[in-house]
Amino acid sequence: MEEDEDDRTQVVIIVREVLDKMHEWVQIASPCGLVKDVDLQAVLAEVGNSTVACGLAIMGDHVVVRHSLPLKDLDIHEFTDPLQLLAGTADTLEEQFWGGDGY
Repeated sequence: MEEDEDDRTQVVIIVREVLDKMHEWVQIASPCGLVKDVDLQAVLAEVGNSTVACGLAIMGDHVVVRHSLPLKDLDIHEFTDPLQLLAGTADTLEEQFWGGDGY
């Protein structure tokens, strides 16, 4: 879990992925809320108007903010900076579209 300056927490899931047995990636994902409880077009429009370098996806019943990075030659800042940005974006979207800290 990531915690911000307002003592809010945000679930962040980090998974190592192996593509075609040679290329390793790390996927960072953070849920915002349930698909059934939101206007997806409005959420996508909001993200489309931002400079966030990540995307939205549906995983199971949840809308998640997601980003993937290749592990080969990955510098720590190439991981931590997107991690913090992604967690903050997911938290902001959660608050704006789902009304609070649901996770």
